[in-house]
Amino acid sequence: MAVLNGNSVGVYADGTLIGCLTGATLETSRAEIDVTCKDNNGDRAVILGGATTNVTATGFYIPDNTKGLEDLFDLYIAKTIVDVAFGDQSNLTIYQEAYIQSLTWEGPLNAGSTFTVKFSGTGSITKTET
Repeated sequence: MAVLNGNSVGVYADGTLIGCLTGATLETSRAEIDVTCKDNNGDRAVILGGATTNVTATGFYIPDNTKGLEDLFDLYIAKTIVDVAFGDQSNLTIYQEAYIQSLTWEGPLNAGSTFTVKFSGTGSITKTET
């Protein structure tokens, strides 16, 4: 069994790959609702609550890049819900509507200018496998 090369994993916004990414992270978690009562003999009991999904992408800022920093700022300013896809589009891809929670642009000394965008999911998460 071969390990998937991380270079093939991308983040897509409204069907378009965000350009010149150097990293991508998908994080999902579920809230736990504590339902411990005295009858549990001191043992903790929980039920599952709502799910949270975040996608973070980091890349180099290339002016006028397709779905680059300028486009991401437009989506952020307009508070636009975006169809986000995370995956390699040929094995496993995770989909969810999301809004841009944060957008960071860095201009370091003697290095390429970078950006980081964090999408916060809303609604149900879906996946495709091929």
